[in-house]
Amino acid sequence: MNNYYQTDAYTGVQREGMHKVLRQAYTLVALSLIPTIIGAFISVQTNVVLNLMVSSPIIFFIGFMVAFYGLSFAIEANKTSVTGLVLMFVFTFLMGMMLGPLLTLALKSTNGWQYIGIAAGGTAGLFLVLAILGGDKTKDFSPIGKYVGALGIVMIITIALNFLFLKMPMINLILSMLIIPFSGAIILWRVNSVVRGGEDNYISVALDIYIALYNIFSSLLRLILASND
Repeated sequence: MNNYYQTDAYTGVQREGMHKVLRQAYTLVALSLIPTIIGAFISVQTNVVLNLMVSSPIIFFIGFMVAFYGLSFAIEANKTSVTGLVLMFVFTFLMGMMLGPLLTLALKSTNGWQYIGIAAGGTAGLFLVLAILGGDKTKDFSPIGKYVGALGIVMIITIALNFLFLKMPMINLILSMLIIPFSGAIILWRVNSVVRGGEDNYISVALDIYIALYNIFSSLLRLILASND
């Protein structure tokens, strides 16, 4: 009974503070879509990422991983300052650039825009459901955090091996199917960590949610394209 009251005791200033963190995180994720769209547009128009991916896959993959994790760690290190916000927008612009090859593939299809819209709508709908579930402070999803790191490493290794050496489309499809629930679990966990008082930095929360949404969207789009071609 004591634990119940401790869980339900977040009222007044504490509750408002948690809601503020979530509002700021959601706002930052929404704003991050702007540089993402700009980066994706430039990438589709110039094919710079696609050309590098095809001509030098190893250099591309290593460069992307260095930029991805380098910026992620830099954002976390500066999450309490304006620098963290600036780096967040740089990061999301880069991620938009990385979407270029996938969007180019989609747009070559007759129903390309429709497929992109379905993937975006599915991502938004899933996020809404997960945000509502994670926002229930009476539920504790913290155990998810124990498995996220290990599963993430396994997926990254598998992606690297398949991209650089195996090059098996079936593995890509399987990974896409696994990434969606994995990323959904991250959103559930991070939102819940805020409402239960375990996280108070909106930039850190926004970064994790953005990456999860990005992975869900790109995975959905891959599956849609594969089912139609």
